Amino acid sequence: MSDIKPSTKQFTTRAAVDDYVTGFNSDDFPRFIAYYAEDAVLNIPALQDDKSLGAYIGMLKHLHTMVSEELVPQKVDIDVPGGFVSIDYHVQFLGLGGFKTDNFNGRLGPVSEGTGPLVRMSLKYRLNAEGHISGIEVNDFALLKEASLK
Repeated sequence: MSDIKPSTKQFTTRAAVDDYVTGFNSDDFPRFIAYYAEDAVLNIPALQDDKSLGAYIGMLKHLHTMVSEELVPQKVDIDVPGGFVSIDYHVQFLGLGGFKTDNFNGRLGPVSEGTGPLVRMSLKYRLNAEGHISGIEVNDFALLKEASLK
């Protein structure tokens, strides 16, 4: 499955959203990269200057050596004619290995092995004419529950 490239899957159905989330949650990068357009622009605060797909994947691969990140869709709004998919997620971050911090992301509180914050995140995925993700915007990002260090 490592031969999957961007722009090979459409992000236009609930089944596609579920497949994307499964790939993301299992760090199966080829699986969820397939939903992105190669020239996607990702307006994610963690990406400073380079908002490309390559920079996003690099950031995720680095981040996921310190924490796991599980997306749980709460509400999915698919508007193919309007060119977007909006998803409200609960996101559980958990520390991996020896990673430990008192304030993850500068505002989400402590993280250590097996513990971390539960976050509400609302994302708007813009779609190109072929139904591939051409951009992401973060509409909401808030702490739901802070975990305590072990």
